[in-house]
Amino acid sequence: MKTILRSCLLLLALSGLAAGSSAAERFDRTKARIDSLLSARVQLTPLPARIADPFAVSAAAAAAEPARGAPVAATPVAAPETPGALSPDEQVLALFSPALKISGHLQANGLDHLIINQSTYKEGDLIEMRGKDNSTYYLKVIRIGNNELTLGYNDAVHVVPIKP
Repeated sequence: MKTILRSCLLLLALSGLAAGSSAAERFDRTKARIDSLLSARVQLTPLPARIADPFAVSAAAAAAEPARGAPVAATPVAAPETPGALSPDEQVLALFSPALKISGHLQANGLDHLIINQSTYKEGDLIEMRGKDNSTYYLKVIRIGNNELTLGYNDAVHVVPIKP
């Protein structure tokens, strides 16, 4: 009876040692797996030294551009002295061009944009303007150049100078 008890105790002791070594191996494998998964997060790759600026302006526009953050204001255009000499389309442009509040210039996707009346416009966009009688007029942005904005309405074209 004592021999059976001794052999059971011996068997239990040996199984405990085997289980302990198996647990140590599992712990080491788990720790290695955790280290391999977290190494990409802990050892981050550095950002490039020069990141492209999405608001960068082309070299030609940069030379004529005011300091960053400085507002760009439109120069008011005086109404012509002889309104009868202008066509009706030219009169619409002369009426609405002083009402445009140009407050910024930026470049996105290689295209120049102007912030006019708190909205962003690029070449080809239409600016909606309301008349006194609540009628709607659409002025077309034909060209955004250095220090000037070219607007169109039907066949008439008007250049608005932009003060830096």
